[in-house]
Amino acid sequence: MTWLAFAAFSAFAICCVAQFWLVERVASMLKARHPAIHRRVYGWRMGQRLYWFALFRRDRSLGDPELSCRTKDLQRLALLALGALAAFVVFASRAGL
Repeated sequence: MTWLAFAAFSAFAICCVAQFWLVERVASMLKARHPAIHRRVYGWRMGQRLYWFALFRRDRSLGDPELSCRTKDLQRLALLALGALAAFVVFASRAGL
């Protein structure tokens, strides 16, 4: 059972690292293609604001299919990370960790 907890935590860690890359990619796309939106999102808590931007699919109104694809990828990766974290909690609690 501990190997399942390790696998779930590894999946969670990989998702977290991949999200850094994807957030940077979405931010650079916003900066290059939609500077007004980038200025609204840019700031101290840019990562959190980009997650809200992706979660509520505010990219649809921009008419940019590549940006919409990346924000959907960010949304999927965040859900996968939450699922992996939940699986880790379940497996770790059953293993007594």
